[in-house]
Amino acid sequence: MFASIVTDQRCDLFTVTRTDILSGDRCVLTYAPADYRTCVNRAGHYQRTFDPYYARYDYRVSSCN
Repeated sequence: MFASIVTDQRCDLFTVTRTDILSGDRCVLTYAPADYRTCVNRAGHYQRTFDPYYARYDYRVSSCN
C-alpha cells in the first residue's frame, strides 16, 4: 500500500531588488534566490557598501513568488 501526504508547505525564496530613487527603475540583483534572513543581510550589506546615505539607490528584499 502506498500513501502520500500533500501539504501547502513550501520554501519561500527571496532576492534583493535595487531601486533607483531618482528614476524609479528597479533591478533584481543576479544571484541565486535565498531565504529571507540571508537576503536581508545582503540588502543591508549592499546598502552600507554602495550607498549608505540613500542618495541614489535603495536595496530591498523582494519575494520570488
